Amino acid sequence: MKKIYLMGLTSFFALAAIAQTTLKVNKPLQSGKNAMISESKIKKGASAAKGGGSNSTMAIAANMVVSTSYTAGSVQNIDMVLTLTNTDSEYGDKLEITFPAGITVNSTTNTPTLGPDDGGASSDGPEAFNGITGQTISWGNDDNYYGGISTSGAAPGSYPIQINITVPAGTTGNIVCTYSVSGDGFGAAPADYTGTFNIVNSAVPAVNMKTIFVQPYNLASLSNCNYGLDTLVAQITNIGSTTESNINVSYNVNGGAAMMTVVPGPLAPGDSAFVFWLPAYDFSATNTYDVKAWVAQAADINLVNDTASLSFSNNVSIALSTTSYSNGIEGAQVADIAVQGTAANFTGLSGATVHSGAQALFTTVNTTTVTANQGVYDVFISLPCMDVVNGETYRISYWKKVNNAPATHQGSGGIFSGLSNDATTMTALKPFSPITPTGAGAVNWSKDSVDYVAVANETRYFAVAGQGTVNSTTSFNFRVDDIKIAKVVSVPTGIKTNSNNTLAIFPNPTAGILNINAIEANGTIEVYNVIGDKVYSNSVVKGNNSIDLSGLANGAYFLKVNSNNQIISKKVVLSK
Repeated sequence: MKKIYLMGLTSFFALAAIAQTTLKVNKPLQSGKNAMISESKIKKGASAAKGGGSNSTMAIAANMVVSTSYTAGSVQNIDMVLTLTNTDSEYGDKLEITFPAGITVNSTTNTPTLGPDDGGASSDGPEAFNGITGQTISWGNDDNYYGGISTSGAAPGSYPIQINITVPAGTTGNIVCTYSVSGDGFGAAPADYTGTFNIVNSAVPAVNMKTIFVQPYNLASLSNCNYGLDTLVAQITNIGSTTESNINVSYNVNGGAAMMTVVPGPLAPGDSAFVFWLPAYDFSATNTYDVKAWVAQAADINLVNDTASLSFSNNVSIALSTTSYSNGIEGAQVADIAVQGTAANFTGLSGATVHSGAQALFTTVNTTTVTANQGVYDVFISLPCMDVVNGETYRISYWKKVNNAPATHQGSGGIFSGLSNDATTMTALKPFSPITPTGAGAVNWSKDSVDYVAVANETRYFAVAGQGTVNSTTSFNFRVDDIKIAKVVSVPTGIKTNSNNTLAIFPNPTAGILNINAIEANGTIEVYNVIGDKVYSNSVVKGNNSIDLSGLANGAYFLKVNSNNQIISKKVVLSK
C-alpha cells in the first residue's frame, strides 16, 4: 500500500500514516489564474501580420514530463504532460515530437486536437493533429497567428499526451526524444523552443523524485489581506523505482536564501512525504510572494519535475478613513488588481486606448478572433482590501469606455463590494448599466461613481465590473482607467451642515412610523439605504412631521433633512 510520510525540519512532525492520513492541509493552490495578456493578443488584425506588445519579449519556454517507463519488446502507451512555462503572452501554434530510429510511432489518443478548447485568446482554438510522419508526430500549423497552445498562466496551460509506440526487443538505456514548440509570432523577436525528454527502461532501477506542491500551510487564496506568519509545507513523491533515503528538500521566497531540510526516509517507490519548515515565514508585508520548493537527489533521471512553485499576493488593508486609494493602471499598480469572471482570460493592458497615463485595462470578447462561445460574459477588476468605518461615506469612481460602433461592440459597467475578493460573493453597489460606444482611441471616456455608506467597522473589497453579451455579430468590449476610492468629506457650496442635535427623530429603532420634530422651516427629507440608493423622499413642514417607512426592508438607513438651507443627517434602524 502506498504511504504518505509527514516530515519536518529537525523532526518537527515525526509522523507516518497511510494514504488516509488525517493531516489537514489546504488544497494546493494553483498560481497564475489571473494572468493578463497584451492587447495585441486579443485584437483582430487586418491581416496575418501581427505586432507584439511592448511589455515583454515574446518567447516560448516549455517542459515535458514523462510518467511512463518502457519495456523492451513491447507495444505500449507512453504518458507525458506538456507545459508552456514562459510568463509572457506567447502561445504555441505547433508541437512536434520526434522519437529516435528504431522506435515505431503507432498512434495517439489526443487526436484530432492537442488538448481541449481553452476558451482563451486564440483564433484557431486547439491545434489540429497532423498525423505521423516517420519518427515524428505533430499538432498545429505553425502559421504564426494566434496559437492555440496556452501557457501555464492561462487555462488549460498543461496538456496530457499519450502516444502508443513499439519498442524493439533488446533496447537498453534511455529513449531520448526531441520536441519543439513553435511560438505563434507575437512580439518583436518571437522564438521557438526545442528540448529533449527521456523515457527510461523499466528494467533498470531509476531515481525520480518529484515535488508536487508548495504553499504556506494556512493559505486559502492567491490574493490575501493582512496575512502574517505561516509555515511552509511541500509534498514530495517518489515516482522512481528505487527506495530513497536522506532526501534534501529546500525552499526559498522571492529568490532569497534557500532553507533546506532532510527527509530521512526510507521513501519507497509510490510513497509521498509532507515536508514542513520552521521557523514560520513572515508574509505580512504588502508584496507578491513567489515561493519555490525543490528536491535534490543524486542520480535523479528527471530534473524537470523536481521543483514546484506558487505565486500569491498579500496586501496590508488600506484605511479609507484617513487614506484615499488610486489606481491608474500604471506600472506596479497593475499588481494590485485581481481579474476575475468569465471574461478574465480576455482581459489585458492597452497602451493605445487610455484615459490618462500610458496604460488602461481592456476586455474584448467575440466569436471570431478569440473563438469564444456565444453568451453573457463578465469581468471583475477586484482591488486590494480596505478598512471602512461605520457611518462614513466613501466614493468609488472610475473612467469607462466602449470602443467602436454600437452595432458591433457593447458593454455595461457596474461597481461591486464584498467581504472577500471573490467576485461570486460580491453584491452590486451600482448595478450594470450600458456604456455608449464612442469609437477607438484615447478620447470620449466617461466617469462612473457610487457612494458607499459603511454599516460596520470592517475590511471590505471593491470591484469595478463589466458585462456584455457575445453573439455572431456583437462583441463585448469594456475599458477601465483611473480608479479611485476616497472618503466623502466635502460639503456642497452654499449649504451649511448642521452638526447639533436640535432635530429630534424617534423612535429609533422604529417599526415603521418615524417622528421628526423641530423642523425649522419647510424643506425635504430623503432616505438612503446602506449602498447609497435613495429609497424614500418627501416634503416636510416647519414643526413636527411623521413619515412611514414600513414598506422598506429591515436594516439601517440614513435620513437627510434639508431645511432652512441646512442639511442634517441621521442614521435610523428599521426593525419590524
